[in-house]
Amino acid sequence: MITEEDCIWAIQLWGGLAEGGRWIVPDLGVYERTGENQIVLVELYAALPTHKVTKESRTLFDDHEYLVELGKHIGWEVGLAIEKAWNQEGEVLNIPEDRYGEAAVCSKQCGTIVRIEPPEPGKIMIQITDRKCPTCGKQGFTKAWDNLHVVMDDRGARIKQILSEEE
Repeated sequence: MITEEDCIWAIQLWGGLAEGGRWIVPDLGVYERTGENQIVLVELYAALPTHKVTKESRTLFDDHEYLVELGKHIGWEVGLAIEKAWNQEGEVLNIPEDRYGEAAVCSKQCGTIVRIEPPEPGKIMIQITDRKCPTCGKQGFTKAWDNLHVVMDDRGARIKQILSEEE
């Protein structure tokens, strides 16, 4: 829940940043002031916070969406312009921008699809290692996908599993 204290605090902090000034939010990332009433997330520390967050317990430091809502309350635009992202272990994500939008299907036909997408808060990125499919564990992807961080769609694999259990 957005409080009056949050609004006052954000107005003072964000308004005090020079254009190009950066605000580091622990466990979330780095925001940069890019305009008169605009800040953007430029570095994402991890897609998900390390502690459990509920709608009632959210604070300024928990998630990007809370900051977007807070910005709307005080007339600021809070956006995304992520230049670098890390996983929970502190490793830089390997997501080549020139491959955004590419997708692949596990060649072992388990039903898993992976896509290369830009990182965003809350989006879970899985790393393909040794060309292995994160769902079936078999070498289902080509060398071109090795060590990339991808978004995984395992709905097809889950459907296959449900159907095989019904037989």
